[in-house]
Amino acid sequence: MSTTRYLAWQGLFPYKRYGSPFFWIGTLGVGLGVMLLIIVLSVMEGFDSTYRHKIVELVGDLRIENGSVINTADILLKQIEKDPAVAAAAPYGQGFLMIEHNHRPAFPVVRGIDPKRESLVVPYQKDNLIKSGSINALDDEGVMLSWLLAKQIGAQLGDRLDIYTPLMISKLGKDELLLPKSLQVVGIYETGWHDFDQNTMLTSLPTFQDLYGLGDAIHGVTVRLKPEANLEAAKARLEASLGAPYMVSTWKDLFKDFLWVLDLEKNMMFFLMLFVVLVAAFAMGAAQLMTVLRKTREIGLIMAMGSTTYSIASVYALQGALVGVSGVIIGNIFALIILFFRNDILGAIAGWTGTAETFEKFYQFSHLPMSYGTVDFAVIAAAAVILATISGLVPALMVSRLKPAEALRNE
Repeated sequence: MSTTRYLAWQGLFPYKRYGSPFFWIGTLGVGLGVMLLIIVLSVMEGFDSTYRHKIVELVGDLRIENGSVINTADILLKQIEKDPAVAAAAPYGQGFLMIEHNHRPAFPVVRGIDPKRESLVVPYQKDNLIKSGSINALDDEGVMLSWLLAKQIGAQLGDRLDIYTPLMISKLGKDELLLPKSLQVVGIYETGWHDFDQNTMLTSLPTFQDLYGLGDAIHGVTVRLKPEANLEAAKARLEASLGAPYMVSTWKDLFKDFLWVLDLEKNMMFFLMLFVVLVAAFAMGAAQLMTVLRKTREIGLIMAMGSTTYSIASVYALQGALVGVSGVIIGNIFALIILFFRNDILGAIAGWTGTAETFEKFYQFSHLPMSYGTVDFAVIAAAAVILATISGLVPALMVSRLKPAEALRNE
């Protein structure tokens, strides 16, 4: 063992078995900072991954529109399905309606779909999104409600709803009276995303076309790509094959602002939590500086025996690195334990404070998602070790300026 490593080790473990107070306090400080960084970034990455998965699951990979209505739906679908990357394509119409049940009105987003085609794009049955009923029962006389919308108006499977369409207003302008349409609830679904579950309704595409007076026209086509397909390459091919006025948007384009906010939040949380490690490193540097002041004569004696200022300065930098590595290990252990029990901890806190519904409303999920990636671990570990090593540079620089004779004369 070299003199530098020996002195660094003896400084941290002067009592051989238990270690110095500086080692344990420094390790705990770095460990707590690393633990907070891992927990925060893992949860933020979990939210990011879950949101992305939900978006792709519920809206498909691509959406094709032309800014108006599409009158040649059959031709368009055949042209889209010729692309080798396309696994399924489903036409849709989308808008707003007023519905009423037991004198309780609501104004949901309504989506008209072809149940057979839509099931190939959105895995309603496969992912158990249907709470009751079946998407195969969605005919021209039926509707499917999101579970929070059904709860809002008190509707259950088999109930009938009165549907009021915007077409009624245009008919009144022509002195015509259009009565509300009565449809039966044939299914209730839950996606797990509050924005979708709160206020959405599905009808068959012919029913939607009838309510909006579209004839055979549609508003757009949702596309599901094959698992191995490249998203941007598929978009480029479809844009080239379809041409103007069709616009092809990926799910990333549709939710660009939302995804940007997610990335911003994660980066900001990393930046802010990094200051916890920085504070721990500052405290370590102050403690080592006191050690230099207290042991100036001993340092002078070692230098008089032949050690260079560089080797003595390296002792403190190496001690900081060792504390940083130990803090990373301790921080990871504690973080993994807390992340494993995260939902139990969250449930207990929500129960004490009565905020469970608030969490679901604003964060969309009833369970805390988590994703612990090797890249995040590498960045956090490197940042912690570097900051801990830098904490030893201040006393190291101070040591490098010492002269053996002056150090030995120090009182």
